[in-house]
Amino acid sequence: MLYNISKIFVLILMMVLYGLMPANAQSDITASKGIIDFRNTDFSQPIRLKVDGEWEFYWKKLYNPAFFDTTSNTDPRFVNFPSNWIDYKEQYPEITLKGYATFRLRILVPTQKKVPMALKVAVANSAGRLYINGVLVSEVGVVDSIAENVIPAKQPQIIDLPIDADTLDFVYQLASQHEYLGGAWPGFMIGNTATIHRHRQMFLEFDLFLLGAIMIMALYHLGLFLSRPKDKSTLYFALFCLLIAGRTLVTSERYILTLWPDASFYLQLRVEFLFLYLSPLVFTAFIHHILPSDLPKKVLRIIAIISAPFILIGLIGSSYNFTMVLRTFQIFMLTIGVYIIGVLILAAIRRREGIIILITGFAIFLFTFVNDVLYAMQLIKTFFLISFGLFFFIFSQAYLLSVRFSKSYTQSEELTKQLAFINENLEGLVKERTSEIEQQKEELRAQSESLIEAMNEIQKQKDELQRMNKQMRSSIQYASRIQNAVLPTEVWLQKLLPSSFIFWRPRDIVSGDFYWSRVSDNYLHIVVADCTGHGVPGAFVSLLGISYLNELVRKNTFEEPGTVLENMRQMVKQSFSQDEAIIRAKDGMDMAYCSINMNTLELRFAGANNPVFIVRNQELTVLKPTRNPIGTYRKELSFDTQSFQLLEEDMLYLFSDGYYDQVNSRYEKFKVNRFKQLLIDISQDKPETQKKRITENFESWCNQMQQVDDVLVIGLKVNRM
Repeated sequence: MLYNISKIFVLILMMVLYGLMPANAQSDITASKGIIDFRNTDFSQPIRLKVDGEWEFYWKKLYNPAFFDTTSNTDPRFVNFPSNWIDYKEQYPEITLKGYATFRLRILVPTQKKVPMALKVAVANSAGRLYINGVLVSEVGVVDSIAENVIPAKQPQIIDLPIDADTLDFVYQLASQHEYLGGAWPGFMIGNTATIHRHRQMFLEFDLFLLGAIMIMALYHLGLFLSRPKDKSTLYFALFCLLIAGRTLVTSERYILTLWPDASFYLQLRVEFLFLYLSPLVFTAFIHHILPSDLPKKVLRIIAIISAPFILIGLIGSSYNFTMVLRTFQIFMLTIGVYIIGVLILAAIRRREGIIILITGFAIFLFTFVNDVLYAMQLIKTFFLISFGLFFFIFSQAYLLSVRFSKSYTQSEELTKQLAFINENLEGLVKERTSEIEQQKEELRAQSESLIEAMNEIQKQKDELQRMNKQMRSSIQYASRIQNAVLPTEVWLQKLLPSSFIFWRPRDIVSGDFYWSRVSDNYLHIVVADCTGHGVPGAFVSLLGISYLNELVRKNTFEEPGTVLENMRQMVKQSFSQDEAIIRAKDGMDMAYCSINMNTLELRFAGANNPVFIVRNQELTVLKPTRNPIGTYRKELSFDTQSFQLLEEDMLYLFSDGYYDQVNSRYEKFKVNRFKQLLIDISQDKPETQKKRITENFESWCNQMQQVDDVLVIGLKVNRM
């Protein structure tokens, strides 16, 4: 249905435009070299002809008709009339945007079948004075060669022409100092008196009709807004109508001069341009409020920001300034129009209510706007159509409004019927509803009792779990005390090597990382190990590793570090050999074993996946391990013993992989290279300072992230005992 109505809108527009189209059977007649020949034209027909073409042109001259009567050789220039000064600059570069000039044209009219004729005088862009056959017939404003003396005015006029003359000699003086696009535009029209007057009366009546229709719509929508302020679309549509109505008064036939003959040129021009600069912003706000999800608010803000300078110029700028930016603003308006077409198409795709009518009305309005811009720029030869476009757009909105009210009324009727039905059957409905509520109440009571029983059972289970957790935590804390008891203390290690530190941080209460140390025959034996797993399982394996090392001590078998690791591997394999599944799980440990001759400072090292770092003068050396764990492995390699000559003040670091495997808040690992650089940076500090920096760096890196593994770092500064 909406599609059919949109076709009706287009059909009505075509009919109206056809009815208003000027009869112009001989529109191809134009002036040449200052003369236009209408002698073969039948002016008894209802035609209106433009007197366009080549007029004589005298720049910076205000010649009276007497001048042409007394001067035989005027040496005229010829320009296309009507046009603006700016269009003559290519032909005559000395022409400026402000100035004055005299135009002259001789019209040859029929000598037979004379009829009363009239001339529609153009609205001059500032001030104009017209002589016909030496008689002053029209003066709009004050024409003068001195800019300060020029008084601009805009006044459409119809002048009756001499009926007995065979030639009409037009001398037109024009002074334009107050508008950017100075010059003569849109020109003159000639025809029989009845046709000229009828045409002006027809357009004046249409302007009045349009003005009345727009004002009615504005007041109606304003009333809707006052009754329902929540819907701001009615307010913006009312404001848009008021802007268009105000502009209608000061354009076209300028009806304001009928109501207020003394209305000044500046007031007319300011209203014309200020209302124009406000219209796109208000119209876009209207579209935003009826299609908020299709036209975002940020686009409306952008349009408001761009419109603000134009509006400011229209408010406080001079007439020259706000006419100068007109063409830029027309491009801006056209861009907005294209964007809104896109918004309306998107809304149509989303099947918004009444969108077809809205698209049709706006498309007609946009078409007439483009026509007027091109006509004003003298690119096409039509006439101003914007009033018709506005009328059809407003008419489409009125139709949409009636559709919405019709639907609202229908819904209101349906609700009224439902309410009447409810009132008639209220008692029965109340009883039925009360019965349902009682039934639901009983069901809820039964469910509540079941929930209470379930909650009591859950509470009992929670209490039992808390008791078991407390017992388990107490047991683990006791296991932690046992683990701490079997590990050498940092104080004991510092008695042997005063310049040493231990940074040990279990992930849970107990740890799978452990360290071990003994002194035998001037040899310091020190071990750092990382057992499979962490927490309680890792702690059990760590106790097993400490037990094996202590057993080797009792046997007095301090041999080469590689041999010690081989013995450890055999003992671990024997311990876990009872369960094939455990063997496949590769339970065991990684270990770094260092044996240091405290007299010669020779270091003997063997490693099972764990290296050691030596920092000397801020250069780091890595003693690489054998790539095998202490435990079962698919391809077992022998643990080799390496020798390294230490020097006093060297820093020896033993560690597990927990420090550099820790992740930060971005889930990045600390990594080995960053760990190496940290050890180089702290290597020359005192041991207690080194431990403090290692601790602070670790806590900063974690940044409230959970610790992922047990962490152990031991640092020894080498000195002879």
